[in-house]
Amino acid sequence: MHLVLSTNRGVTMNGHHNTRSPSPGAQRRSRAKRGRVLRGVALVVGLALIAAACGGDDDAATGATGSGTGTGAGTTTTLAPQVGGTLTFASYSEIFGLDPLVALGSGSSGGTEMTSVFDTIVRYDPDSRKYVPQTAESVTASADSTEWTIKLRPNIKFTDGTDYDAEALVFNLNRHRVGNGIDVKECATYIACPRNSRATGAQALLIKTLTVVDKVTLKVTLTEPWTSFEYMLATEMGLIASPTALKKCDGTKNPNLCDFNTKPVGAGPFMIDSFKSGEGINVVRNPNYYGGQVYLDGIKFVTYGDVGGIKTYDAFKTGTVTGAYLRVSDVVAQAKTDGAKGLSGIDQSGEILLMNMGASITCAAGKPEPLCVGKPDGPTPTNPATKSLKVRQAVAAAFDPKSFNDRVYAGKGLAGTEVFQKSFPWSPNVAGPTYDVTKAKQLVAEAKAEGWDGTIRVIFPNSPSGQSGGTAVETMLKAAGMNVVLDTTKDSTAQQAVVTTSKDYEVATWGMSAGPDDSAIFAMIQNLQSTAPSNRSGFKSTRADDALKKLLSAPDDAAKTALYKIISEEVNALVPFVPRVAIETYRVFDPKVRGITSNAKQMTNFSKAWIAK
Repeated sequence: MHLVLSTNRGVTMNGHHNTRSPSPGAQRRSRAKRGRVLRGVALVVGLALIAAACGGDDDAATGATGSGTGTGAGTTTTLAPQVGGTLTFASYSEIFGLDPLVALGSGSSGGTEMTSVFDTIVRYDPDSRKYVPQTAESVTASADSTEWTIKLRPNIKFTDGTDYDAEALVFNLNRHRVGNGIDVKECATYIACPRNSRATGAQALLIKTLTVVDKVTLKVTLTEPWTSFEYMLATEMGLIASPTALKKCDGTKNPNLCDFNTKPVGAGPFMIDSFKSGEGINVVRNPNYYGGQVYLDGIKFVTYGDVGGIKTYDAFKTGTVTGAYLRVSDVVAQAKTDGAKGLSGIDQSGEILLMNMGASITCAAGKPEPLCVGKPDGPTPTNPATKSLKVRQAVAAAFDPKSFNDRVYAGKGLAGTEVFQKSFPWSPNVAGPTYDVTKAKQLVAEAKAEGWDGTIRVIFPNSPSGQSGGTAVETMLKAAGMNVVLDTTKDSTAQQAVVTTSKDYEVATWGMSAGPDDSAIFAMIQNLQSTAPSNRSGFKSTRADDALKKLLSAPDDAAKTALYKIISEEVNALVPFVPRVAIETYRVFDPKVRGITSNAKQMTNFSKAWIAK
């Protein structure tokens, strides 16, 4: 149980009682107040924070419960935290590394592992729908939300003994700004060559200046109002690494080639022990953690190659792992039926058919292959079959969400082609494309008449759900008269690289991960903003760009809902992707595991986790 005393939108952890979450109206009024402040120190006592996904079970042996979406009810336990034990956690997929500029940074792609090593400046609490301090002592906004002041807790040290201070924040934030506000010519200075092309680029572009006020105080001036700026500090850009350790890298090379990527130095509750591809990541307790006693001896992160599917769940059921990240719909449903307890959260457009509209790729010395072979250096547009609107519309009309759900998830998924389902806090109730195979055939015929040969390439990962999903889509597209070339030979990491790096795809399985928090805004910006480096499809819409810009400064829930309506309409019109299912992420834990907390983007915080003996 977190003990907090709320004050406006900020949260001060100096009280000894737990306040209830304010109503949406109260939250809107508080956002309008000047000097929004987030201050204090998280006071964690020996009470667990694990979600009650199966309601009605108040068994105190499982510790306190709290849903990942802010809908759970808490229970208590009289047990005091116990020191010792190693937790084994089955992650969603194997990751590229632990440098915040290398790993993608959500709960499904390295965010939890990096949080263990680096911690975050603040953390989003799904139950209170507020940001609570981690390394920050306070975060204060100006009246118009264009200037934010971060005051750090004093005397925090990285595990190499160097200072975690305002200068460290500047260095780390500037890494994300390379190519997004800082000239790429300075990439070596910030160990960010050739540039930051990750999803954080959209956030970095909002930073105008960074001003060190004193050793523990940083003033961030933005290019425009951003009412949920704290989100940046809770996610990838809030993962602060030791500048001293980073500067040992060869700055002229890609940071994924530096030893730091597998031997990172942070100020989090754990330190890296080993990182071995194919074997897992081991972290051990940081004895000098600024937040006090770390109870676990360590954590071992492993993966089973099925992106949170049945093999991962089987490992949990047999006790091979003590925690697991589940994201396959029928497996999540089974875990709930079995009574497994965990943290739950629903991502809108969690699974989509992403389509390449002709996205540009930056070529350098003929790389990445194959699209850059023989091409001059610089931006080069791709030329996929899905560059044609009629081809994309044909794919959308050929896709049957019910059939897909039945075949892949035994009917247990949250199927639908709308961008935002009704479970979304700001759902605009805009329907998605309708399954109509006759219309799909007509569109295929029209596209062929315009010169298309009817061939379309589809890529899914080689996991069980990926293979069944790819086959299901292949069948639907063939029924509409398309010649489908299906690739299910790559693991999830390699499949992601095809979309993010080589961009040699036409239709690919992907996820928007628009969560029930401020991550939804950036899921949209990162994937749909015309100029975003992480816009994988090449989607361009001035109307959507305007709505995305206004989302940053939206004053209330009604304004957000109206803007999400515009975005939904533009996606329906231009079809950069087709939603398949909203995805429920379910992070399950052994009943003896206590003290787990959640963050935005389905990330898990283990700083006060412990195992009852």
